[in-house]
Amino acid sequence: MQYGLTNRTHLYDMVDDVVGCLGGGDNAKKLLLETAAAETGLGEAIDKSWWTGIGLMQFDKIGFDDVKQRTPAHIRQKVRECFGIDISRAEHTDLRWSPLLSLVFARLKYRLVPSPIPSTLQGRANYWKKWYNSELGKGTPEHYIDSSIKYRVA
Repeated sequence: MQYGLTNRTHLYDMVDDVVGCLGGGDNAKKLLLETAAAETGLGEAIDKSWWTGIGLMQFDKIGFDDVKQRTPAHIRQKVRECFGIDISRAEHTDLRWSPLLSLVFARLKYRLVPSPIPSTLQGRANYWKKWYNSELGKGTPEHYIDSSIKYRVA
């Protein structure tokens, strides 16, 4: 395992905690696990890129700064209460070794999306591509789906 994970159960427990704190239900849990599968093979892939997206969820600096800037104060407080994390003090490089922080930022990023999380795998794959990976990203909805199936999170 990479990115500060100790085992797969650790990842599932953190996803449950993050969604328990920040909401979104089963669709948010699936979205976070599927995103982790697409981005880093659930933490199994070795990060060979130290200058772009980092951490379990492969967050880039622009997205990190955007989440810090646009997350409402009451949600920041919720993160502080649930995890003892002050996101205003977090640094982008902290994501490299903290899978919890990486998951929190991914959930916060998805919370900023104006449309609800889809209930289907195909819908979530398209949602990830549009709102997380972006049109400029190399990922495809097919890669998201294949990774979700490969790592048995779909």
